[in-house]
Amino acid sequence: MQRFAAEFMAPMAKSMSEEPSTPERYRSAMAGLDPWKNETPVPDPEVAAYHPAVELRPGLSAAIAVPKGEGPFPVFVIVHGNGLAAGSSQLYRRLTKDIAAGGYVAITPDFRLAPEHPFPAGYDDIAFTLSWAAEHAAQYAGDGSRVVLWGDSLGATLALGVLLGQQDQQDAPRVKAFVGAEGFYDFSNPFMAANEVTGWYVGEGGDEVRTDKRVSPLLHIAAGLALPDIFLITGTADFAMGPTLELAKKLNESGIPFQLHVLEGMPHDFMKFPELDGMHEGHRLMFDYLSRSL
Repeated sequence: MQRFAAEFMAPMAKSMSEEPSTPERYRSAMAGLDPWKNETPVPDPEVAAYHPAVELRPGLSAAIAVPKGEGPFPVFVIVHGNGLAAGSSQLYRRLTKDIAAGGYVAITPDFRLAPEHPFPAGYDDIAFTLSWAAEHAAQYAGDGSRVVLWGDSLGATLALGVLLGQQDQQDAPRVKAFVGAEGFYDFSNPFMAANEVTGWYVGEGGDEVRTDKRVSPLLHIAAGLALPDIFLITGTADFAMGPTLELAKKLNESGIPFQLHVLEGMPHDFMKFPELDGMHEGHRLMFDYLSRSL
């Protein structure tokens, strides 16, 4: 665990302690969080196929990993983290393959990033990816009627925001389950409001955007809200544990069912790193939950 923290988490710690002055500096720090960066990486999970850049529409592509077997398989749309201003399907290729090895057609879109593309650009790209998955997953042995939406870190904010934003849309594709891994869910709280990276995403919209249900879904959780099955996971060494527990508290108060796991000693982003036993335990718990939801 100490070696992992030294080799993989140092770039994140640096980016959190020093406000990034430019997107390039921030992206350089986040690029250091590559699960395949280690000189002796854990062997790749076995999948039937991995397509690194499938065009969903002009300007939007996604990595798609296909499981071994006959199918049709449920579909798993991955909304990557890294502050909504960095990250890519390339950085998440290990997770994409891990999810496919678990029996899901995994789709990781390269949604548009801030500050060049502030809200709602990334939101629109994820919403489109869900529609695309419902219509085209069969081309990759997927079942578009059984879709899981994953988000980690600020990607969880975006993913849950998409679910709330589509509540009033009759033609929105149905999502069967939401996975929030180490997420933040409120852009309006003092910590998030003071963060330069979240400001890039909000753009010129200010407080009006920060309190929008598509940006701060926590503020809009209420009794009677129709949401898919919800699986939340974090670690006791994760700086996002508090926001995850806050969402769980709000869901509980609203009578909305969910499952929460807090893994001892796990840091932020642990669900992506195969060097950590907690990643394997977290995936086991997640897949067990989803097997009963789909």
